[in-house]
Amino acid sequence: MESRIIGGQEAWAHSWPWQVSLRFASMPACGGAIIGPLWVVSAAHCFKSHQTINIWMSPPPPFRRCTITGWGSTRENGPRIHRLQEVNVTILPFDVCNQYYLGRIRPSMFCAGKDEGGADACQGDSGGPLSCFTGSRYELAGVVSWGIGCGRARKPGVYTQVQQHTEWMSTVISDQGIVSADDVTPEEDRCGKQQSSSCRTSPGLAALSVSQDGEASVGNVTESCPFFWPWQVSLQSGRRHYCSGALIHHRWVLTAKHCNVRPKEDVVVLGVHDLRFTSSQTVPVDQVFNPPHDGSFPPKSDLSLLRLSVPTRFSSNVSPVCVPDEDQDLDDSWSCVTTGWGATKATDIDPDRLHHAGLTLLNQTTCMEKWGGGLISDTHICSHPAGSASCMERRCVCRRGGAYFLFGVLTWGSRRCDVNKPAVFTRISDYHSWISEVTEDV
Repeated sequence: MESRIIGGQEAWAHSWPWQVSLRFASMPACGGAIIGPLWVVSAAHCFKSHQTINIWMSPPPPFRRCTITGWGSTRENGPRIHRLQEVNVTILPFDVCNQYYLGRIRPSMFCAGKDEGGADACQGDSGGPLSCFTGSRYELAGVVSWGIGCGRARKPGVYTQVQQHTEWMSTVISDQGIVSADDVTPEEDRCGKQQSSSCRTSPGLAALSVSQDGEASVGNVTESCPFFWPWQVSLQSGRRHYCSGALIHHRWVLTAKHCNVRPKEDVVVLGVHDLRFTSSQTVPVDQVFNPPHDGSFPPKSDLSLLRLSVPTRFSSNVSPVCVPDEDQDLDDSWSCVTTGWGATKATDIDPDRLHHAGLTLLNQTTCMEKWGGGLISDTHICSHPAGSASCMERRCVCRRGGAYFLFGVLTWGSRRCDVNKPAVFTRISDYHSWISEVTEDV
């Protein structure tokens, strides 16, 4: 991939939704960041007349890794580009920055880049945001201000601090529109919430039909409303979907072990409805964790925990599903559904678009009779109509009290969608302690 910004790369479409382009006479001139419904923050030097301000403040924490974005040149004095670029930079200590610039750095400024150069903003990026991840969300830490050249060694980019300017900005806009971290309530971070939508598609119970030539197909499958299941992720290799997973935390995805996810190679695509279109968030898989194997066959568990290389950004399109406690079991008060991509043989369903169907769960006795007692254990959940979930390559999520919980990940089923063979899921509640142990220790 050719270089972007200075030492960066092209950003995934819509991955930095607060980024704006300031244009004069239809020509792009500067960048900016949305801070409210009617307000954008940018660099003062982008405008001919402006009011100067001087506020004494402390710099952002040094050595924090942040990201700059913009449409500026990808090399010094080079042409500007038409697709948004991004590059990770490190905030440098104030004394180091001041030494590099021979005492010209004021307390209202800070530097970010690399000592050896190669990662920087450039012409056309002025006023654009430097965004830092705080552990749960991105916050605007700086605005691209000035520098000497682009990407030069010992000449990092210089930024105007934003965090200490909020009082001034609030005064200017009369406290009507700055969005701060405190404005996001715990309610918005709650797991298992569907995306609200004017679109309505009620999940009918899945059913299998068999044609005269013996070919089985899944019926009562409905295309989902876009982003209606915000925890659903696509596991991809070389931009091709091969398995699904469920987001359970900013940095963790739960999927089936038989998907054989490859760390450092495969990626998790979040907030996607149609696989033919680029998603706003694509994150590489950093590590894969599997439960200890007890030697049974088939294995009692078919789970993998995927640790992502960077935390995901929660939004209306991306949020986690709840994980049930060990003592939380299924009964008739739960309503269950299965979601995913793939062929169903239904004539009106596009396999590249996310779809769903309701599930009917079977008791263990009936499931054992269908598969044989030696194959089914208490760590399994079975669904009926027979084989429908296994044909659709799915997981089992169930709702009670307004929130969805991930109760099962498909372990195995009939490859031929045998109407007499239920789909078998690994029971997630039995692995709650293992999930907690892995996610807390890493």
